[in-house]
Amino acid sequence: MTDKLEEKISEKKLYYNNWLGNPTDENWLAYKKLQKEVRQQVTEEKNSMWERKCNDIETYIGGSRSTEAWRTLKGMKTNTQQRPQFLQNNEAVTITEPRTNISIEEVKQALVSMKNGRVPGPGGIMAEMLKYGGECLITEITNLMQMCVDRNKIPNEWKFHPQS
Repeated sequence: MTDKLEEKISEKKLYYNNWLGNPTDENWLAYKKLQKEVRQQVTEEKNSMWERKCNDIETYIGGSRSTEAWRTLKGMKTNTQQRPQFLQNNEAVTITEPRTNISIEEVKQALVSMKNGRVPGPGGIMAEMLKYGGECLITEITNLMQMCVDRNKIPNEWKFHPQS
């Protein structure tokens, strides 16, 4: 981040605090104008950074510095989050991790973290149905998950199913 951008962000914070202390339309408009400028500048800096990285990679590839290109690409890859791996075959999965007991609280927490309004899974069950099914459903889901852990098997039907 450049010094100029940091100054703009600090200035934007001052305008926001000014609006909080004196909530007038004029102060709000001044803050929103500066907010727009900061967003534009952040976008420009991001684009500039990607342009530099791409140019570096282009100069490295095909030349004597191809290892630097791969090092740059690998460095970019390691900064990304780990993505979930889904099953690719039709076989049930054997769980190799140590056995554990699944608590009702863990299931409740998992259900709360599910997003509403998404496409239902292959069984036609929406997240909202699971979330608002009550204590009895949560207990049954917990028992089902525990059964999978105890038997070291995950049913084939639970593998990733892309929706179209």
